[in-house]
Amino acid sequence: MTVEKDFPRPPGGKLVCEDGQSAVIRIKGGEITASCHSPDPGLTLRRNGQLTLEAKNWLLGVVKDEWRSLSAPLSFDDQEILESRIYEFRGRDGLNVRVEFSPPESSKGRGGGGMTMTG
Repeated sequence: MTVEKDFPRPPGGKLVCEDGQSAVIRIKGGEITASCHSPDPGLTLRRNGQLTLEAKNWLLGVVKDEWRSLSAPLSFDDQEILESRIYEFRGRDGLNVRVEFSPPESSKGRGGGGMTMTG
């Protein structure tokens, strides 16, 4: 199963990532950057169908573009970001940034960095 994330309109489109990857779309000043991210091998993504604490911290680190301990407790704001799959903030340059993401679906068959963008 692949991970897909639709681009906001305009311009529209879709990012498709491989199994075990997270799809991340950043919108800053009207510009869209899309990327697929693979967790380190050995990171357990899911347990009983739910993202593990380690996977949540890894994903938040990718989304917020910051280093996080994989065992860090989650704040209320962190949990809201994970549930809504949206993170919004004002960048240092004063521009608003919106990050939309999809968590990895599976760690089976994880490959390297493939993605497809369509318009």
